[in-house]
Amino acid sequence: MHVKKIIALIAILEISNQILLGFELPKYTALLSYFLHENDLLITVFTSEGFQTLRRIPLERDEFLDSLNAFETRVSCPADPQREDSEILEIKVIGTALYNLLLGPVEEYLTEVKHLVIVPTGPLTTLPFAALFRPNKDDPGSGDYLIERFSLSYLPSILCRSKSSFSLFEKVFIVNFANFGPSEMHIVEETHKLFPKATKVNDVLSLKKYLKTEDFIDVLHIFGGKVFIGARESWAPIYSSDQGTFSLTDLLESKAYIDLLIFSDSFESSGEEALLYAIEILLAARINTIICPINPCSNPSASNDLFLYFYQCLTNGYTKAEALQAAQREVLKNHPHPFFWANFVLYGDWQGKMLSCLSKLDYNLYQLFVNWQHKPSDPPPILEVLLTFSHPISEQDLKSLQSVSPFIHVLGSFGAFVIARVPIPLLKEVAQLPEVRSISEVPEIIP
Repeated sequence: MHVKKIIALIAILEISNQILLGFELPKYTALLSYFLHENDLLITVFTSEGFQTLRRIPLERDEFLDSLNAFETRVSCPADPQREDSEILEIKVIGTALYNLLLGPVEEYLTEVKHLVIVPTGPLTTLPFAALFRPNKDDPGSGDYLIERFSLSYLPSILCRSKSSFSLFEKVFIVNFANFGPSEMHIVEETHKLFPKATKVNDVLSLKKYLKTEDFIDVLHIFGGKVFIGARESWAPIYSSDQGTFSLTDLLESKAYIDLLIFSDSFESSGEEALLYAIEILLAARINTIICPINPCSNPSASNDLFLYFYQCLTNGYTKAEALQAAQREVLKNHPHPFFWANFVLYGDWQGKMLSCLSKLDYNLYQLFVNWQHKPSDPPPILEVLLTFSHPISEQDLKSLQSVSPFIHVLGSFGAFVIARVPIPLLKEVAQLPEVRSISEVPEIIP
């Protein structure tokens, strides 16, 4: 097929997908979809206002692939202390050339953007976009890595829609199939300070039990297990022992909804297609967000520091993508070589975050809220709930409650209590009212 016909066809498909799927991007967000042809690179740009442009960039495919390989090799290999400065300079030089190809042609659409959603294909799948470099025009010796300008997330295809979720991050499982070493124990101890209910798991049987019995898991963080994705039907186990094996299939067959799945060690595949296939079906199952290294990572200590910063940012109300960006920038301060921070990427929900206000919900309501986030219905169920205020109810309190949404109906009030009918998704907004102390199911006897 003639290249112009291919370009026209792809443009129609991309725009049709946007219209048919109703894929809505929030303000200050841009989606960049890439397609590498024989001698062309196609870049499609969407923002909150819809389709923006389709740019065709002529290039020599072999030269482009050589640049990609050289860049990925340097970023994914540990720095040589004797020549770290020269290695970083080489990375910036190649990263600048790649930036000029991949983002330079569409910069005019990114002036107000704070978050980039990247849809890579083919060899771009394993490119650490975070380390692409834009030098300052006035001072070419200085500039910014992409992660210093934008928070980043990825989708395996434009068809794979991301849904944001909110959580207390109470059910946190830290998994290490090998024995926990000093660096792992450090992050476990620090994580426990942030998430007091976190559970440490170090055997296959226990993990499989949790995956079968839990309705939802806020965070499943897996250390010490090499993830290798081969052909579509031949996935190697993540871990094997006398007790059995654990593989990606176990995750797919899990009963639990998993809001955030993290692989902090090696994550490899036999090719870009296999990697994107695995990511896509995991996201299509019951997993909202996946964070993993796109190239082999061999410095657990550095990744532990990164995830500790990441968790700290989550507890401070950052979105998942903002938390990863902040963590990468923090590690960058002490470790300027991109090897230490650029290989970790976030696939899926980038907007989800921790809401401490959800602790006001009793457990049954919280569980209903989380389950609805993962499997929403239209119209959403309406619940009859008991709201306990921090003081006797006033007329202003009732107005404040009903100003949240016209779909909230107050049935009665007395003392510091209100009984109301509230649609499930609005529980979050009600919980954010400072005067509301708790939200529970209506008991048979009102205290």
